[in-house]
Amino acid sequence: MSRSPFPGMDPYLEAPKLWPSVHHRLITIFADQLSPLLAPKYFADLESYIVIDQMLEKEASVVPDVLVTENEFDNSGDDLESAVAIAPAPVRLTIPMPVPTRLTNIYVKQNEKLVTVIELLSPANKRAGEGRKKKCLF
Repeated sequence: MSRSPFPGMDPYLEAPKLWPSVHHRLITIFADQLSPLLAPKYFADLESYIVIDQMLEKEASVVPDVLVTENEFDNSGDDLESAVAIAPAPVRLTIPMPVPTRLTNIYVKQNEKLVTVIELLSPANKRAGEGRKKKCLF
């Protein structure tokens, strides 16, 4: 296996379609490995939250809940009447995309007090931005 030409990162693992699965599996392993070491006073728990991240236009994608596509087969009969709705012209918008991010939180068992947060880097967290540190503090 050859060494990565990108020291400190793996662009294949960080691909937008693959990274969420890799990230989730890694933090699950971290929590599973930490829990026995922390017991009985602490426990590791996975918690999800959503980061509203303004993705770059070339990276932005939308996964629709309902997708309307053109029917490949014209199964309408000659004797049927139909109405035609004309859609308004498409408008190009920049939409902040929610990026699910997972954390491993370590809590004190007795009173659920947060002790520390362990966060694996995610693409959303690698971007610098004004107020980034402030938004991450709990």
